[in-house]
Amino acid sequence: MPASIARRGLLAAPLLALPAFANDATSPLAELERRNGGRLGVAALDTASGRRVGHQADELFALCSTFKFLAAAFVLARVDRGEEKLDRRVVFSDKDLVTYSPVTKNHVGPGGLSMAEICEAAVTLSDNTAGNLMFASFGGPSGLTSYVR
Repeated sequence: MPASIARRGLLAAPLLALPAFANDATSPLAELERRNGGRLGVAALDTASGRRVGHQADELFALCSTFKFLAAAFVLARVDRGEEKLDRRVVFSDKDLVTYSPVTKNHVGPGGLSMAEICEAAVTLSDNTAGNLMFASFGGPSGLTSYVR
């Protein structure tokens, strides 16, 4: 098992012990949702036991920028399988830039960015062009959906 997968399980495991994952209407997550007036959905899987817990875990929610961490995880999984390289340079043009691209806007042209830098820009600064460049590397939203499922 690649170390990256084991690390993810290790980091997420303590969340399963939190009372916030109680599936009743009085859970802290339900209270947080009520108090703030929004919709909150949480789903977690204990990969060791297969236990699933959540709050409104069966409802659909828009991912917005949260897809970027999943996309970066997919890139890393592809690296683990030998299908991608973190040092691969990705060259892009002004036409590829979209709104809010604090990192990628400074690297348009022949030098581009490495896939590692693209992942970092997407995850740490929510760089939208970096998110699109990750999508392009694995077949877009349908590729990401297949990975997540």
